[in-house]
Order: sequence, then C-alpha cells, then structure tokens
Amino acid sequence: MAFGLMPAALSASRQFWREVPQSELAAAREQPDAAEARFGRHKPTMEEFLKLFPTSFKKEPREALLSGDQVKAAFISLGWHRDLYKGMSDKAEADGIIRRVSGEGRGGQILRGLPEIVAAYTARREEKGSMMEDVPLKVTAKPQ
Repeated sequence: MAFGLMPAALSASRQFWREVPQSELAAAREQPDAAEARFGRHKPTMEEFLKLFPTSFKKEPREALLSGDQVKAAFISLGWHRDLYKGMSDKAEADGIIRRVSGEGRGGQILRGLPEIVAAYTARREEKGSMMEDVPLKVTAKPQ
C-alpha cells in the first residue's frame, strides 16, 4: 500500500467528517422532528435555572440542596443543553445567588442551594448531637 492511499474497504464504509453546506444545515433546522436532538437544545435563563432549587424543605435542609448530578439530571429532563449545568452553577455561585457546601461523610459531596437553605444546613450540622437538633427548622428562601 502506498503512502496516502486508503484501502477501498475503509474509504467506502467510514466517513469521519464532512463539511456541511449552509443550505443543508438550514434545512435540518427547519425540520422539527429530525433536528430536535441536534439543534433543539435550550440554554436556560438564570431565572429558569434558579427555579430548580427548592425554596423550602419539610424535615431536613438537605432535602432542598442539589448535587451536581441532580442538577444535570434536571437539565436533561427539561430538555436543556446538558453541558451548560456546570457553567450556570458556577455563574450563579459567583454572583452570590446560590451557595455551595460540602456534604457530610467521607467524600464530602458538593451540594448547592439558595443561601438561606445552605445556612440552615450548616447550622443543622453544627447542632448535631446537641439538644438544638430536636428543634424544627422553618426556612423559606426567596429566589433572587
């Protein structure tokens, strides 16, 4: 086999990439069912993103905190672009809209939530083992 030549079996069966003309790309965008998986990904607004985070909890503050996997699963179930969940979380955290805390246990899972909920979770962890642990917490956060 000479350098630069591809066997006929490989060249006919595999096509790794090709340049798509703009007309074909526009036609794919116009077909709602065929192009939905590729072009129909939605980038949520910050307000839509904040609606993922619960503003209250029933028994324990941990119920209102979300792990990264939970946020990613919510993005997928809502049809949002799944690769944006990390960037949206980081942006909201940098703006002070949500806060991050390490969960209990050896691994210390990273949890995110509204600031009031994170404060309640931290307070509850500090009260563990004291008589304040039995006092019920009532916290309602306001999404900003």
